Amino acid sequence: MGHGLQCDSGAAVLLDGVPTESVTSGTVFTVQVSLAHAARVGAFETALTFDPAQVAVASVELAPGLALSGREFVLMTDSGNPGLLKTGAYSMGDVDADSQRSLVVVQLRAIVAGVPVLKIADTTVTDAHGTALTVDGVRVFVPLVVQ
Repeated sequence: MGHGLQCDSGAAVLLDGVPTESVTSGTVFTVQVSLAHAARVGAFETALTFDPAQVAVASVELAPGLALSGREFVLMTDSGNPGLLKTGAYSMGDVDADSQRSLVVVQLRAIVAGVPVLKIADTTVTDAHGTALTVDGVRVFVPLVVQ
């Protein structure tokens, strides 16, 4: 793709840290939204859906690695609809260095015991020049425990 954007057939959205076992009520856990096969991210927007009877958003922040791009990112969030967190960021600056692929870190608090179901949808990404990046699906990463 043009404008210095580095990707293969398209960027995949990654959701990391989703619990695979039951969590107890009140437990706070962290998930991270990232991109695979993309660099020089200039802006992004995504939606995290969940059962509002199961979990609530505790906090949302930009992934620390975005600062490594040399660009100043501004976080935007909208959690006004139960079960839906819309979040994204845009950046400014002249630096066009590779950015970290981690985008946003979300902490969720379990309201009831159980295995939370989280989904990512409606993700759009542009490079540092405003050129749209093709997003090819979502992948959920779960921890592998070897005993």
